[in-house]
Amino acid sequence: MTGERRDAVSSAYSTRRVRRHDELVALLELHEPRSSHALGEVLDRGLPSRSCRAWIVEDTERHPAAAVVLVRPTFDRWHAMVLLLDQRAAADVAAIVDRSPAWSVTGVATDIAPVVPLLRRRSFVDVRPWVVTAYPNDVTDVADDSTRLANPSDLDALVELYSTFEFVAGLTAWQLRSMLRHMLDRHYIIVVEQPGGEGVLVGALAVMTRTRRYGTLGLLTVVPEHRGAGWSWALVARAQAIGNALGLAGIAALAGSNPMDLEDHLGDDAYVAVHLVAPRRFRGQGRLRDLYGRVQPLHPREPIWFREPGEPTRIGD
Repeated sequence: MTGERRDAVSSAYSTRRVRRHDELVALLELHEPRSSHALGEVLDRGLPSRSCRAWIVEDTERHPAAAVVLVRPTFDRWHAMVLLLDQRAAADVAAIVDRSPAWSVTGVATDIAPVVPLLRRRSFVDVRPWVVTAYPNDVTDVADDSTRLANPSDLDALVELYSTFEFVAGLTAWQLRSMLRHMLDRHYIIVVEQPGGEGVLVGALAVMTRTRRYGTLGLLTVVPEHRGAGWSWALVARAQAIGNALGLAGIAALAGSNPMDLEDHLGDDAYVAVHLVAPRRFRGQGRLRDLYGRVQPLHPREPIWFREPGEPTRIGD
């Protein structure tokens, strides 16, 4: 999209930084569960705060057309979440994300799909099935439940477990430690230990955020050599029980390669994660790129939708 076209689309809308915590919470609560992840982060971190920022896009009558919430899950990485109420505001949302320090942006497909082609910093797009359960959760029956809640003494083992996890690839050990420490302090991480192993974790699942109605589940992983033993179902069963105890329904985005079939779900939408080009270039990056290009040819970056492993489909620009 050219600059002229983008300005024309944006002329009917205005963007403002949100300063009032209660204003943003009220808006996000109206649109749960699609806004539950963003709402949970705002409730967790507070607004304004050093780890949470937000913007609202409004039409000429001051009606909300979109909201963008920016959070810092690690000490040096920002992540954006989108709620799009009027698709004509997609260009304004894309401009906010592009100017922000975010390394990624996510949302339900309804909210973020119109924004993706307009993102100038987009790298690639990951589409995952989106599951929303009803409360009370129907707890999965498992033969062997060896799960437990993690505690601060598990932090090193959790960093080791997630160091090869596909959805946190690229994070350093320090960044992982920062993110996981926050979850241990404020939420729940469910783990399963290697049978007979002393503190060796073979699987984990996190309750990442909570609102008054929903809990967001994520970071489900079992190490490859222990898959097929039912640990994923045991982790999910414990999360369902926790949800029932807290009076919460559940939300999760499953990897395309995840074979779990969660039948108790509402809606057929998808959850979209857009990975972005780094927001700021470091000094000397151009020279380093030239040097790398002499060793291995560089190919143009093409944004793609990963719908199924190994079967990418290009996005139309």
